[in-house]
Amino acid sequence: MVRSMLELTMSVELASSAETVWNVVGNFNGLPQWHPWVKSSALNALPGGVGRRVVIEGGAGGQRELDERLVSHDYHLREYAYAIIGGPTPRRDYIGRFRVSSKGPQRCVVEFHAQYRAAPGVSDAEATERLRTFYGVAFERLETMFGG
Repeated sequence: MVRSMLELTMSVELASSAETVWNVVGNFNGLPQWHPWVKSSALNALPGGVGRRVVIEGGAGGQRELDERLVSHDYHLREYAYAIIGGPTPRRDYIGRFRVSSKGPQRCVVEFHAQYRAAPGVSDAEATERLRTFYGVAFERLETMFGG
């Protein structure tokens, strides 16, 4: 049985310019700067692209390492997409996207959108809630860093 694709969209409005926030959020290897559960990130070469290995400590998954691939990155549009390609995760066929949009000289919105399937043995609700919790913590940190 093929499980249906799930989607999650989240956003946070910040009291800083889109360029300032993008300089942090748009760094594919910079997740430890703005996500309190990500302890390290190391870039690695992948055939035809760039990957990263992130070490995460926190949430329902405990300590874990994930391998991710940069799918697309557009500096001018302030957006990028990545895929999880290895490691213990409650999701499969995962693509996550970030975009930072200007709302004025000192306001912006960080948008996150993901498409995925729940992994075998994991309910759709659990796969979604764990992702919502993971990025909820990150967005709270961004509000602390940049103002809400």
